[in-house]
Amino acid sequence: MVRVFRGFRAPHLAAFFPDGKHVYLTDDGTGKLTVIELTRPSIVTSVTVGLGAHHLALSPDGNRAWIALGEHARSIVVLDTANAAHPRVIGRFDPGFAAHDLAFNAVDGRVWVTSDSDDSVRVFAGTTHRLLFSVPVGPPPQHVAFGARGEAYLTSGYGSRIVAASRFGSVLRTATVPYGSFNVATAGGLVVISSLLRGTVTELNAQLRIVGTMKVAPAARDVAISTW
Repeated sequence: MVRVFRGFRAPHLAAFFPDGKHVYLTDDGTGKLTVIELTRPSIVTSVTVGLGAHHLALSPDGNRAWIALGEHARSIVVLDTANAAHPRVIGRFDPGFAAHDLAFNAVDGRVWVTSDSDDSVRVFAGTTHRLLFSVPVGPPPQHVAFGARGEAYLTSGYGSRIVAASRFGSVLRTATVPYGSFNVATAGGLVVISSLLRGTVTELNAQLRIVGTMKVAPAARDVAISTW
């Protein structure tokens, strides 16, 4: 154990800032985004963004952050993060549906926003917030992760389905996966999903061929890939 931070009410998502020196943490209960410095572990600042601060997306250039207020968010908050240690709120908008997860595509800077209310994932321009196109995926809520060339991997846990889509929105391939497979992570040519409702972790290759499935717990909520 290096350091324990207290004073949070319902901390949810932690994300490494692109500089590798800071971590951003959302807190549903306080409605704050907290910045933690890693070089000498300490809280640098906290910014009020709104109650329900939940899923968080950081742009690959480090200049913007989007935060969804709630698991079925009708408000997305946009922050200027050019100064990593001192982000500031510069706007907020209604995506036009109940949003769940969101992530910047590192290839083109567009933001993919999944739904908590219908079958489609929407893609927005990262600067203007304009809706560009949508991709049919399956029953919500959905999650998203990206491959090395910008292809998107989109899950529908209640639909027992994962979809691979090009960064322009065309569906490339689909696969059937264990029921409840919501969260997804990618690294290299590996795609990994975890089932909250079946307690499994499933590995697939980039073409969505299943490599293997393992039961790991009664419920497997999130998943990450460590590379070394």
